Amino acid sequence: MKVVGFVSLILCATSVLAVAQELPSVNKVRMTEGDLKLLALLRNADPETDRSALVDEWVDRELIRSFLASRKVTADADDLAWQREQLNGLLTRRGEMPAEFWKRMGVSPERIDRELSLTLAWIRFVKDSVSEKQIAEYFAAHRPELDGTQVRGRQIFRKRPKMARDEDLKTLVEELTALRGKIAAKELTFEQAAKQFSDAPSKVDGGDVGWFGADGRMPLAIAAAAVRLNPGEMTEPIVTPFGVHLVLVEEKQPGELSPEDARRTILDRWNQDLWSRTAQSLRREAGLSPRTSPMTVPIADAPQSK
Repeated sequence: MKVVGFVSLILCATSVLAVAQELPSVNKVRMTEGDLKLLALLRNADPETDRSALVDEWVDRELIRSFLASRKVTADADDLAWQREQLNGLLTRRGEMPAEFWKRMGVSPERIDRELSLTLAWIRFVKDSVSEKQIAEYFAAHRPELDGTQVRGRQIFRKRPKMARDEDLKTLVEELTALRGKIAAKELTFEQAAKQFSDAPSKVDGGDVGWFGADGRMPLAIAAAAVRLNPGEMTEPIVTPFGVHLVLVEEKQPGELSPEDARRTILDRWNQDLWSRTAQSLRREAGLSPRTSPMTVPIADAPQSK
């Protein structure tokens, strides 16, 4: 296995400020400021402004840690040793002494092992939980997103305001919905609307964003909607962390990838969806409130195959 994104996130921050505040406990384990620091490092997050989300994240991780333990799902010792070796080796190549680095961060080696083990155990659980039939069914239900389908399109983008409230996003959605109606009624072309109203650099080209699919070039929410359309069709307004988007598909090229080709992508999506659903269920069972500040899960150190 290899460490993906883990060290680069850690190296983005060399200090984390602790904030004096009551921290939660789960199954008789109390969260510490060290736990908060470690999650902030792993998430490349700010421990002050993102504190609520980090606390929620820790609660989810502790609930799922107990869930896996109850099913006797553990990390493979060799995988854990390999992960630890790769992590410390990369720190060394970056000019850091691993022991000194972790001491400076206020994070013990045991704590790093604990978090790596949780991710490894979870991935083992996911792989054991997903059948070949489920993979095939998922592929069939999401085929355009997974088979390499590409579209050429145009985009009208309205940027999310800083510290946006729900009302702000609702207003942007309403504006693009009205604009979509005018384009559909042929009061103006999509290209004209993009040049006049879009906040994206592509506005100078009438919103032309070229070819894309569900390959990371565009946010997945946009790609997933666009690849299902036929040439000449428009999406509804799509909300992403960046703002609100309206996309017109002009050309389409069907993909040829198989379910086996898409296996890794399917497992990654299944991983995050199952984590979210499991954490929500465990929260309900424990009488805890649902998360108010979701993050992508499980965590950025998720390992890949060797």
